[in-house]
Amino acid sequence: MYGLIQVGKRTYYMDCPSKIGIYRMEEDRVCLVDSGNDKDAGKRVWKLLEERGWKLDRILNTHSHADHIGGNAFLQQKSGCKIYCAGIDRMFVENPVLEPSFLYGGNPHKGLRNKFLCAKPSVAQELTKEALPEGMGMLRIDGHSFSMSAFCMEDGIWFVADGVTPERIMEKYHVTFLYAVEEYLASLEKLGNLEGRLFIPSHGEAVTQLKPLAEKNRDKVYEIRDALRRICASPVGNEEILKAVFEHYGLVMDASQYALVGSAIHSYLSWMTDKGELEQIFAQNRPLWKYKGRQPDGAAQTEAGRAGAGDALQRERFETETAFGCRKGPKKAAGIPVDSDPAGMLKEAECFALDMDGTVYLGEQWIDGAKEFLAHLDAAGKQYVFLTNNSSKNRGVYVEKLRRMGLEAGEEKIITSGQAAVSYLKRHYAGRKVFLLGNPMLQEEFVQEGILLEEEKPDVVVTAFDTTIDYGKMCKVCDFVRAGLPYLATHPDYNCPTENGFIPDAGAIHAFIHASTGRYPDRIVGKPNGDIVDFLLERTGAARSRTVMVGDRLYTDIAAGVRNGLRTALVLSGEASLEELEKSEVKPDLIFHSVKEMMKFL
Repeated sequence: MYGLIQVGKRTYYMDCPSKIGIYRMEEDRVCLVDSGNDKDAGKRVWKLLEERGWKLDRILNTHSHADHIGGNAFLQQKSGCKIYCAGIDRMFVENPVLEPSFLYGGNPHKGLRNKFLCAKPSVAQELTKEALPEGMGMLRIDGHSFSMSAFCMEDGIWFVADGVTPERIMEKYHVTFLYAVEEYLASLEKLGNLEGRLFIPSHGEAVTQLKPLAEKNRDKVYEIRDALRRICASPVGNEEILKAVFEHYGLVMDASQYALVGSAIHSYLSWMTDKGELEQIFAQNRPLWKYKGRQPDGAAQTEAGRAGAGDALQRERFETETAFGCRKGPKKAAGIPVDSDPAGMLKEAECFALDMDGTVYLGEQWIDGAKEFLAHLDAAGKQYVFLTNNSSKNRGVYVEKLRRMGLEAGEEKIITSGQAAVSYLKRHYAGRKVFLLGNPMLQEEFVQEGILLEEEKPDVVVTAFDTTIDYGKMCKVCDFVRAGLPYLATHPDYNCPTENGFIPDAGAIHAFIHASTGRYPDRIVGKPNGDIVDFLLERTGAARSRTVMVGDRLYTDIAAGVRNGLRTALVLSGEASLEELEKSEVKPDLIFHSVKEMMKFL
């Protein structure tokens, strides 16, 4: 514990409960990233600096939580160093009592004024890029705190603070602290897209790939959201919600956990309310929360739900449910009503992201009612775009196909995984030469967008849905992948639905390459991953929470919505079946036999 680990030419960290970064600005002057969890951590840092003859120039605090600024006061008193922190968090560094006050919601009692929640005050200045040592960069990753920062050293080392929670901590505590859930999810997407040599979370092991951990954190957020949906199936109060959460995850409550988890759960409730999932109501002078969507299986009978509802509310609910007891309800699959929208999700939506193959057409044939559905969207003033993983065609081909089928739609209505891949290459591999395993029409689109294609000595490999594939191409792409070049893919679909059944898609190509090289793609841009969703939202300007992903595949279309904060509607006109849905961990918000059945809910 507190050993010094060198990870770059000028970059070190102290391996302790809340990791402390050390960056050598010059031979004898250093900058710290955070200062540890208490005064003792500060003393250990000071001893190390003295032993090595290093002078402390400044401390950059990632954020203001006590376990990150615990050594500030001691080190500033000993060295006179400057301390920097961003935004609202800077005020908490200077006035640490604000943290337990904020968490508790009032003047904190002595049990909350401990070193875990309340550090000693230190003098801090606003963190700007000008305050960074030469060779260091910063990235705002708000959400866990008001204004948290990650820092990148010139040797490709990232200190990502509490931007991600290690798996062992998630497995132990489950509900880790969050201030703003929507901002946290956006920060996870940023972190997952970072490029670097090493990523160091404050409370976990250093990793060379951050995206898998970022995705596990995002999945945990949606897991907690789903738990709250079940708990709030009947009107329920704050204390009952917190009790149900602790019991669900097997947690033990004390003063600190009450404040931390309670504050985090309030943030989840606010997020879900702003998204239109929850409503806050007041009965018998009690604030109650009620989930507005479908009730998950068994949720109405939870102890928290029974305890939370007032007598009048329970009586109203009973009368509503029994007055028409002789009438059969809609068919359900995995507890979800089929061809029904009880919470009015479709009416509230402002944008629909529509898959194409299997959702609005099969081959050259419209799925029954699909063309009329599009007309209903126009009449209702809803924006829609076609969002397809199929990268065997470019936008012009899709426009022409829709025209042949009787629909006039401009290229602005089409978003493909090929386009999203181009956008990703421009951001992360600008000017690099690309070997593209793809149809001639996709190759043409890449060239038109300024991507440099190279057959013999590329810098990057991109694989798509190539229907012109041959053995020679497969040998070449396997050679490049085997040689260790960065390996991207447009989408993961194993099969493409047609009017005559299914044909092998890009995922089958990945499996071939993996069998030969032992590598799967380093990054897949298309659904269900966040790159194509971010590209969609950027193109449409629509709000994430008011965008509905409509598709026929659970593992791409619906998973894309679930993972990235969109609403979701599964249609059974393509690949997915009700049997598959029952077995899948990915569940949509709504289920319809086809888009035809969605029209009456617009």
